[in-house]
Amino acid sequence: MRPVQYFSDQYLEQCKTMSTEHIVEFLDAFRLMQQPADKSKPISLKIPESLLKAFRSKCE
Repeated sequence: MRPVQYFSDQYLEQCKTMSTEHIVEFLDAFRLMQQPADKSKPISLKIPESLLKAFRSKCE
């Protein structure tokens, strides 16, 4: 079951003014998001701790 989305009146008014091209782009992007994800494969990887810490701090 998918979650219910609630939209503000302002957003709905904005959507009424969307061009046909913009609507098509939105629908195409939505279709691509809903496609099944590629298979993933877990791997083991050793990296220096300093590099891991730097990566984690960049992600935060």
